[in-house]
Amino acid sequence: MCIRIGAGEPVIKPSHFVSRKGARAPCKWFLFTLSDKIHRIVKRMLDNVVDIEVYGAVQESIKGVYDGVEVCVVNPYYTAPPTVFTLELLVASGAEGFIALGEAGSLTPLLRIGDILVPIYGVREEGVSYHYMPPEYTPRPDPWLVDILDR
Repeated sequence: MCIRIGAGEPVIKPSHFVSRKGARAPCKWFLFTLSDKIHRIVKRMLDNVVDIEVYGAVQESIKGVYDGVEVCVVNPYYTAPPTVFTLELLVASGAEGFIALGEAGSLTPLLRIGDILVPIYGVREEGVSYHYMPPEYTPRPDPWLVDILDR
């Protein structure tokens, strides 16, 4: 018998993990903080912060209110696989919206420490995204969101 991984039906389904645990997303909107520093800053910006349990590979997860909107903030373990694993579990448990917020270095002197860069496309080099889209796919953010962030 031969199992062809990557062909046909998925081998691992996040919905199986979620249904066995009875996991439900603690809120509809999620912010992924991709560094401890960003997580601490976001935590200070929220009102009514409480620690929550999120089924996934996270260092810390909290729920709070920002500008009248309830939001959950998760700080996943580093690298793409645990972040994507957590994202898939949250989607399977009923979460609806996600934003990732991180920080990065720069290869150009045009960007200085503290500058904000709003990307208009992504370069996929981490390896995980190729399981979701073909190699020629270029990820692009929603133009509406870019317009809001660029103001």
